Amino acid sequence: MGQALIAIRRQADGITTVEMRGELDVGSVQALRAVLADVVTKHRPQRLDVDLKYVTFMDSVGVGALVAAHTVARDAGTVLAVTNPGPFVRRLLHTLGLCETFGVPDCAVDFSGSAPTA
Repeated sequence: MGQALIAIRRQADGITTVEMRGELDVGSVQALRAVLADVVTKHRPQRLDVDLKYVTFMDSVGVGALVAAHTVARDAGTVLAVTNPGPFVRRLLHTLGLCETFGVPDCAVDFSGSAPTA
C-alpha cells in the first residue's frame, strides 16, 4: 500500500489546487477523498484542480475517489479538473474514457508524453 502527500493551495481567482504526491491507492485514497470533499463543501471554489504530476501510481480506488469528487463538485457548482497527469495516469484515464470528464487535454497522446504525429 502506498503513501501520498497532499498539499492544498487556494488562490484569489477562485481556483483551489490539491496536489498529490506518491501512490494513489487503497492506502492513501481515504485522505484524498476527505480533502477533496472538505475543499468542495467548506471552501466552494469555482474550480478545483487536482494536480497529479507527482502521482507515481493510481489504481481503481484512486479513480473511484476522483469520480466521486467530480460528482460532489458538480453538485456544488464547482468545476473539477485533473491537471498534469503523468503518462501512467493519462493512460489509465484514457483507457477508462475519463479524460473529457476530468478536462484532460490532448488525451490521445502516445503515452510517452509527446504529442501524436499526423
